[in-house]
Amino acid sequence: MPITHTVNRGLQAILVAALTLAALVVGASPAQAVTGSYIVGISDNKPSTFDDPRLKQIGIRTARLVIPWNAISREPARTALWMDAARREKIQPLIAFDRTRGNNCPQRPCYLPTRKQFDREFKKFRKKYPYVRYYTPWNEANHPGQPTAKRPDRVADFHDVIADRCRKCVVVAGDPLDTPGVGGWMRSYEKRLKTHRRKVAIWGLHNYISANYFSTRGTAEAMRATKADVWLTETGGIVQMLTFDATRLNYDENRAARALQFAFDLMAKYPCRAKRMYVYNWQAAPRDRFDTGVINPDGRARPAFTVLANAKQARSPVQQQRRLCSELRARQAKARKAK
Repeated sequence: MPITHTVNRGLQAILVAALTLAALVVGASPAQAVTGSYIVGISDNKPSTFDDPRLKQIGIRTARLVIPWNAISREPARTALWMDAARREKIQPLIAFDRTRGNNCPQRPCYLPTRKQFDREFKKFRKKYPYVRYYTPWNEANHPGQPTAKRPDRVADFHDVIADRCRKCVVVAGDPLDTPGVGGWMRSYEKRLKTHRRKVAIWGLHNYISANYFSTRGTAEAMRATKADVWLTETGGIVQMLTFDATRLNYDENRAARALQFAFDLMAKYPCRAKRMYVYNWQAAPRDRFDTGVINPDGRARPAFTVLANAKQARSPVQQQRRLCSELRARQAKARKAK
């Protein structure tokens, strides 16, 4: 979500539209073993998250941080608090860059940096935190509330900057939301990279719509759009979503838990490609307008926490992952030959 941790009106509209389309929503399927030897992390901007012993107890060892693209220049102290806390607890960071605070896209101000500006700021970040190896060029880049919504080419340029400046880094492309048309946005991004003789190795995807409206549509569209691996870099069950004039998703911890389980089950359908999943977020804030926390503001574990903990424990061994991938690829090859 945006760095302000408030509900973005664009996301509200998207999710409400999805709810209308999903008038026949049904609950998630019964819990099943989550297949695949993938990694489960948390996406959360609060340094205090790492002080909760439950995070370590369930085995979370990687976390995602969303910061402004010019965070070292604009808010170095805020960034350092999270980075230092993560390093103290030996948490592997995934850094996702975002718009600067105060932007109000698609209205003004809505500033999109140039490649040169992004390069200058990324160079500063690399100098300050040379140990970071996982990056996303832009958070939720196809979101209408982002200056990159209609500029997949610019985000691809930022992808190039990171890859050029850090040859050993893993660059997670795009980070789009699973809205209708996400596949076309992703293809435009990859087309831009091809002009630079570069390919996407890993895509990020935020499949809130798939998870919370129990639909495979958006995730499937994204998967069809690319041959690369796809990490679910941000997903979660929405406990409550409020707009400024009405309640769009009423408070329901059990629905949120079912949505998170659905996200895990959906991930299991792609055992060869979906290798990481970052759950947003750890602890909800009081009166949070976009509440996805697995921990209540008072510290109580919600039902979604049990889903997260069980999913961590249910990871199948690498040998099973390889068998599943081998079987899947064999079926795909057989289907291609039959065409």
